[in-house]
Amino acid sequence: MLDQVHDLPGGFLALDDYIADFNTRLETCTALWKLERRQSFVEPDEPSWVALDEGDWAKSLELAEQTREETVEYYAEELRRGRPAHRVRVVELPLTPYLQWELHMLRMQEQGGARPRVVPPERVAGFERVRPVPELLVLEGVVLYDVQYDGNGAALGARVIEDVDVVAACRHEIGELWREAEPLADFFEREVAHLGPPV
Repeated sequence: MLDQVHDLPGGFLALDDYIADFNTRLETCTALWKLERRQSFVEPDEPSWVALDEGDWAKSLELAEQTREETVEYYAEELRRGRPAHRVRVVELPLTPYLQWELHMLRMQEQGGARPRVVPPERVAGFERVRPVPELLVLEGVVLYDVQYDGNGAALGARVIEDVDVVAACRHEIGELWREAEPLADFFEREVAHLGPPV
C-alpha cells in the first residue's frame, strides 16, 4: 500500500488548515505512526534549524537544548493520554546536515516517551520501484496524511485520505517497518553522538 498512496484520491489541505485538522483529529486517535523518507527538510519556524542553516552548529545545539524540557514533557503527556508516537526514519549514510540535526531532536523526543526507530533505505526499496515512498502520518483509526513538500523540503500541506482500509493498511505496513527497525538510541550512539559539526 505504501507504494500506492501517491495515486490514491485525497483532498488537499494547505499547511495551516492541515495543522488545524491534525490538532482536531489528534484527540480521537490511539497512536501516531510516521514514515519519514526525505533526507533534508526546511524548518524556518524552528530557531535551532535556522542556526543550523546559518552554519552555527553550537548555537543550533544550544537552542535545541533550551527546548528539551518542553519537548520531553509533551511526549510524556501524549504517552499518558494513550497516544504513543511511533516514527520510522529512513536514514542514508553519510548523514545530511539536516538529518544529523534532526536525529538530535528525535533523541530528545525519545527521552519523553516517543518511539522513533531507524531503517536504511534498502528496507523501503521494495516500495520504491517507481518513486520514493511518501512522507506519511497516520492517526491510528482516524486518518492518513500524505504530507506534501516543495523541492527544497518546505511543508506545503497534506493530502487527507480517510478510507478506513487504506488507513489501516498503511498503519500496518509502517508498523511492520517499525518493528524491524533499529531503536534510535542505539543508532544515535553508534553513528551520531561522536560527530563534529555537519558540513
